[in-house]
Amino acid sequence: MCDDVEGFIAEMKPHGIACGPVQNLGWGLLTQVMLPGGGKLGIYQPRHARPKTMAAKKSAKKSAKKKSAKKPAKPASKKPAKKKARKR
Repeated sequence: MCDDVEGFIAEMKPHGIACGPVQNLGWGLLTQVMLPGGGKLGIYQPRHARPKTMAAKKSAKKSAKKKSAKKPAKPASKKPAKKKARKR
């Protein structure tokens, strides 16, 4: 992800790094960087609104205390089935 795809391509050109054509996909502008091994890496400039940052979660110490306070579940007991006496 970058702020300016055209600027990114211009910065890569002097370094001899090939980029694909810019495609407008609606949600952003996309180009691809050709990697030395022949693979492609997508780089895009977003056109959509960025999500709001989420609040930080509680500290690890508090969550660790809560986890250690729980008792482990007991395994189900396997009792042999009782046989009914047959009347003769």
